[in-house]
Amino acid sequence: KDMYKREHRFLELGLDWFWYPIHPSFSGFNFLYRLNIKTDAPDFQLAANGRVARKGKNWLVESKAADYDIDLVLSDNLSFKRYNQNGYNLEVVSKNLAEEVPATLLENIRETLDFYNSAFGKNNPQREVTAVIRPFPEISGQGGYFRKRYFILPRIDDAKNLFFPV
Repeated sequence: KDMYKREHRFLELGLDWFWYPIHPSFSGFNFLYRLNIKTDAPDFQLAANGRVARKGKNWLVESKAADYDIDLVLSDNLSFKRYNQNGYNLEVVSKNLAEEVPATLLENIRETLDFYNSAFGKNNPQREVTAVIRPFPEISGQGGYFRKRYFILPRIDDAKNLFFPV
């Protein structure tokens, strides 16, 4: 009941909601997954910490990297802004944001990865990230969080405030 934000038509499922089986040694157990998701809201789009593909009336989600969490976001009118150049596969998913916010976030992610890869990732560069911006500001206990190649942040209206969280 508390997972679905009716006023925003936004559903976020993640580790805190315990919607999938958790391994007993949760903190040290990373897994890969492949999910077939069926929803009764055909006008909703899906974003996740895995690769998402529409398959008829269903969604197929496959993990990008072994992790301890499966995060899913379902909502209508999601905007998907992508950057696919120079080996990067970056995506910002948002709802009802000014155009410059996702564009600035994509630029910040690319710049951060350029620095990270030059300093630490020469042998294993990171080039794939999905960022989700919720359609509502931070609510007590629901700030942002980061997973491998994926993160969620509360609504940010000023693009100048994006670089620090990245």
